Amino acid sequence: PRERAMVDFACCATAWMVALAPADSLSSTRGILALTVAASTVALTFLRRGYSSVIGVGRMLGHQIILRSCLSVGSAVIVVDLVAELGLGIGTLALSTLLATAAVQVGRLLIDRREEGLRHAGRLLEPVLVLGDGAAATELIDLIGEHPTRGWTIVGLVGDCNDVAAQRGLTHVGSHEDIRRCIASSAASAIVATADALQDDHT
Repeated sequence: PRERAMVDFACCATAWMVALAPADSLSSTRGILALTVAASTVALTFLRRGYSSVIGVGRMLGHQIILRSCLSVGSAVIVVDLVAELGLGIGTLALSTLLATAAVQVGRLLIDRREEGLRHAGRLLEPVLVLGDGAAATELIDLIGEHPTRGWTIVGLVGDCNDVAAQRGLTHVGSHEDIRRCIASSAASAIVATADALQDDHT
């Protein structure tokens, strides 16, 4: 998350600096404006949980969250310029906003590529529990194994899957009723569950 925030800030600030360069009236304040916009974009993304390290909406939609933050902050600058009559120019500010949005997305894609490579090499692994029963748990384990770039490493199985755990050399840590205890006692940062397990009353 910290690396993503730093890259977002650098890409956003650089894009605004480049887009504002032709505006002679902003020569003395261009740097301050660019840094302020970049800091505001990162702060808004943080508030929207766009830098979450936990598996969930904030993490899965990180690219969309930073995109919306870029557009929101850029739009706010345009509104301030119109209301306060600063004379920055709608065209210049709109171009800066779009360029910053594109630059941040490119930065995110480069980070994703780098992290995928590290995960594929067995680094940046994230411990997870698999929640499921029987054949469904087996299918989910196979699915995780087929996508090494996700970086998930299974540290335990939860559910009616003792035989599956024995066959795969994994640890069976408890049943559906023990889910809270299993989470508290394990080193897992997330749970990957089958569709049926999500419908269980104890889940």
